[in-house]
Amino acid sequence: MKIVFKSTIDNHIWETETHQLNSDILLRHFLSKARTKDLHIDFSYCELTQCGVITDRHEQIIGHFSLLT
Repeated sequence: MKIVFKSTIDNHIWETETHQLNSDILLRHFLSKARTKDLHIDFSYCELTQCGVITDRHEQIIGHFSLLT
């Protein structure tokens, strides 16, 4: 499956491919490209829309992601 990430920190958009979806994989891929040093990142995901929101420790939105199937 492909995941499209968008970092609102620097408006960077990228795609990655993975075989499974969990918070560890999302965190690894987001931290590898986004310009943040904050490791306290939370992911929320809606199965209906196949889209998610990425927030920091202050519950501020720092990105979005969506699945391409």
